[in-house]
Amino acid sequence: MAQSKPDISAVPDILKQAQSLMAANPLMGAQMTNVLEAQQRFLKEAQEYSDHWFSRRKEATETAIEAANEIVGAGPSDPAAMLEVMSDWQKHSTERIAADFQEWVDMCSRCTGQTGESDKKGKH
Repeated sequence: MAQSKPDISAVPDILKQAQSLMAANPLMGAQMTNVLEAQQRFLKEAQEYSDHWFSRRKEATETAIEAANEIVGAGPSDPAAMLEVMSDWQKHSTERIAADFQEWVDMCSRCTGQTGESDKKGKH
């Protein structure tokens, strides 16, 4: 099943509409604009993280199938070969999980940093 990406092209239009609605209260309008801009950046970050996460899960599934085929091909007469194949797959699987975690931490750090930037913009 093909993955479809959410269409975020309407966000700038929503921002413009929100700005015109808040024109009566300039402070509220600026604050809403900052909130909506931050949300757009967070959604972009989350989409990027999800794309990479699913790519790693797809790779894990494909390599698990390859490993299973290698194990079946080795047959029960060569347990050392089976263990080597399993160990290799587990090593790469652990690397994928570490990449998931590192990318999650990086995404959270970027989003936190962007929140601080939005707060600074709203106070000027």
